[in-house]
Amino acid sequence: MKYFVCALIILVTSLACDRKEVSSEFQYQVDVNYIYEKHYNRDWDTSKIAEELVGKWQWLACYTSGFGGERMNCFSNEVNLELEFLKNNKMIIYKNGKTDAETWWRIEPFSDTEYKLTMPSPIRQVNGVILFYDDMVTFRNSIVDGNDNYFARISN
Repeated sequence: MKYFVCALIILVTSLACDRKEVSSEFQYQVDVNYIYEKHYNRDWDTSKIAEELVGKWQWLACYTSGFGGERMNCFSNEVNLELEFLKNNKMIIYKNGKTDAETWWRIEPFSDTEYKLTMPSPIRQVNGVILFYDDMVTFRNSIVDGNDNYFARISN
């Protein structure tokens, strides 16, 4: 009986602290058509994309297309990642609330109407086409069989 009570306490505690619950709720808010509509409702160029990116962002989730077009959550709770893009093209990377690294960044064309982030050492969460909507940014890399990563703006 003592082992059962201990096991039950451990199970309840681990379920209450599961970060994946946050990301699974986010999963149902992702509508790619909505994201494209919001993003392409504005005229963009490299300087406008860079200006919009300036600020601090928290990584929320990562999704990839599964078999049959089903989207699967590839979110990893290994790290709480925040990125701060500064006006001088410097980026500060925070992991688990602590400064992890600093680097530079710039915006480059991906196509005639799409833009991507370039930096000396790529970070897997910021690969792909940059799309802004509401107070969110998506790095959509599924167009080249990669993952789509979603960030929420923390501050400007």
